[in-house]
Amino acid sequence: GTGTHATTQMASYFVHKVTSEAQDKKFLDVGTGTGILALIAAKAGLKKIVGLEIDPEARRVAKENIKANQCPWIEIPEKPLEEMRESFDIVMSNIIDGVLLQLKNDLLRVMSASGDLFLTGILKQNDQEFFEKFIDDSGLQVHRRLEKDEWVGYWLKPQRRTDT
Repeated sequence: GTGTHATTQMASYFVHKVTSEAQDKKFLDVGTGTGILALIAAKAGLKKIVGLEIDPEARRVAKENIKANQCPWIEIPEKPLEEMRESFDIVMSNIIDGVLLQLKNDLLRVMSASGDLFLTGILKQNDQEFFEKFIDDSGLQVHRRLEKDEWVGYWLKPQRRTDT
């Protein structure tokens, strides 16, 4: 990935917005591919970054890119999302909507209780169905929604409690 795709641009926007608030957050990039979003997070100042990728060749390229950009604190472990046991303040996933739905439970599990979840890769034509299947019963609310070309991206946060 070069960072020019509409979904990557939306994801980059979200990363820059959230990193301006606090740079000591733990960041997880699920489906990191070549590591472009992990590198953007690193260049924005985050120091606790993990990129997960199931494709071995993409992992190899991501590690090369991390080395070339001198960001050795970015980790690219070989474990899949379902084996992650820590929680993250920021969870990013720039993957097509059908796969996001498959990963829903694990994405929600690794997100800290007060964390941010960024999902890009939702085709506009699938947005309503995605919203109903992923967001409606997730305990999350839409903080920001973006559209670019035929794609949609969401910045989700835990719903605020309204105790009386």
